[in-house]
Amino acid sequence: MNLKFTGLWLQTDFKKLWAGQASSLFGTQAVFLILPLAAVIVLNATPLQMGIVIAMGGLPALFGVFLGVWVDRRARLPVIVAADVGRGLLLLAVPAAHLLGLLTIELIYAVAFGIGLMTILFQISYRPFLVYIVEPHELVDANSKLELAGSATSAIGPGIGGVLVQAFTAPFALLFGAVAYFTSALLFRWIRVREVPQQQSENEEGGLSALREGLGFFRKNRTLLGLATSQLMLGTFSAVYEAVLLLYLIRELGLNPGITGAIVAAGSIGSFAGAGLATRLTGTVGVGRAMTGGVLLIGIS
Repeated sequence: MNLKFTGLWLQTDFKKLWAGQASSLFGTQAVFLILPLAAVIVLNATPLQMGIVIAMGGLPALFGVFLGVWVDRRARLPVIVAADVGRGLLLLAVPAAHLLGLLTIELIYAVAFGIGLMTILFQISYRPFLVYIVEPHELVDANSKLELAGSATSAIGPGIGGVLVQAFTAPFALLFGAVAYFTSALLFRWIRVREVPQQQSENEEGGLSALREGLGFFRKNRTLLGLATSQLMLGTFSAVYEAVLLLYLIRELGLNPGITGAIVAAGSIGSFAGAGLATRLTGTVGVGRAMTGGVLLIGIS
């Protein structure tokens, strides 16, 4: 794993983007554990309610194609910053409601949906924004380094989240997630890049025309269809798993939040090594084969 401070590590704007993405992902990984724990421990959520909490977090993905058209005609950086600030403010609502005795499962639903919506906006915006930071020939290396941040935060985020819940209770542990999102917003705000948003030509019907064009291109591209189907299957069954995992660990096995977080984090340690090997592996066997092998390993595990 090459972590020498050369190449992209010497580019100021890329370092800001990398740190901002890492902070945002840390907040997301901590919230991924803490918000459902608030439902389980504080509100004594039922399995059905836990399923709804997970579903509300994933529901905004259904609007991704429409959000993509909307983002495509705007500068990405303001959307990225707004998404981070929005997620931080949403998280603050949970401890505030808990202090006032107003915390309900419906509020957890609403916060989960809002976090999911802002996360989709963030993801749709920051990937295209990357091309303003790095050169085309640096994209694979940049994505590998960003994936390294994702793997590191997924490995430590849930563990730290579990410790925070045990130390401060779930609602107040969300304050740390809010701080992570606000920090990410600040780091992205410090990036100095001039964007050129796509302009709508006079003969276009607008967003609807772009949407039809995009869907038409998507349907004709077998690679995109395969990737989308794979992600849909992985996302669906991961959500089924996540909906019952915490209930099983907390209620059936009687584990405390700290150990629960460590177990969830242990499942992500392998991805940390994978991110470090991504550039070498794709260079050896190709991007397609590396992705296919990764999906097969997920299925086997």
